[in-house]
Amino acid sequence: MKFYITRLFMFFCLLFLISGCASKKVENEKTLKQNSKSEKVTITSGVRSTPVPGAKAVITFPEDGAILENDDVYVVVDVGNFSLGEQTDSSTAGEIANSINGQHVHLIVDNKPYKAVYQAGKPVNIGKLEPGPHSIFVFPSRSYHESVKEEGAFDMLNFYIESDLGDFELSDEKPAIFYSRPKGEYKGLAAQKIMLDFYLHNLRLSPNGFNVKYTITKVDNPSEKFEIVIDDWKPAFINNLSSGRYNVKMELIDPSGNLVNNVAYNGTEREIAVISE
Repeated sequence: MKFYITRLFMFFCLLFLISGCASKKVENEKTLKQNSKSEKVTITSGVRSTPVPGAKAVITFPEDGAILENDDVYVVVDVGNFSLGEQTDSSTAGEIANSINGQHVHLIVDNKPYKAVYQAGKPVNIGKLEPGPHSIFVFPSRSYHESVKEEGAFDMLNFYIESDLGDFELSDEKPAIFYSRPKGEYKGLAAQKIMLDFYLHNLRLSPNGFNVKYTITKVDNPSEKFEIVIDDWKPAFINNLSSGRYNVKMELIDPSGNLVNNVAYNGTEREIAVISE
């Protein structure tokens, strides 16, 4: 009888230990999940990737000043000293969103979100445009979407649809700033670290001069707002955004923090989606 009671006691003790371990495991799992969801959002400036001397994107069609019919418009882009379709040899490609199609050209029409061009000499359909003046701006991009910021790497031209009336937003002399990244949807690992990148035309940044300010605001919770001011032409990165939609504003500002006037496309805003889980 004593032997039976002793075994029964040992059985309940063992059951208690097992349930206690299971409870601790559940608590640990909950703690890990809570920690992963509460990682602090950070936004920091980065550094330029390795230079690509001589890299250049060139618009071969249409011609500058052309008057085109009101139909689907095609643009043809070529490149120099730059290999389209290749993966950029950099550790950055494994840290942020990276195109499986490799290096490409960012083609921007009238400050709309860019189209990625992966093949040189192939017509790219940019759709139907309103009658009047329009502008195209192109520059090479690494596979992870950072622009190649070399002297003379970009190309631009102006053209008309149907009518040659109206003024162009872009010119060789006028300063401009182009929003490039972030763009679209960021999911899973790509959502953990998101690049902010822009392109300058006839502009220079400096600690005591013009700066670029990014403001990232969660659409359904405006109190979640993150800002960074960049005083050199280089990308920045934001980490650990929670899932949701975000408004991203890019501004060229003066030393007093005011928006700089008479700069084409200054104050551009885009919306992105983040799916972090």
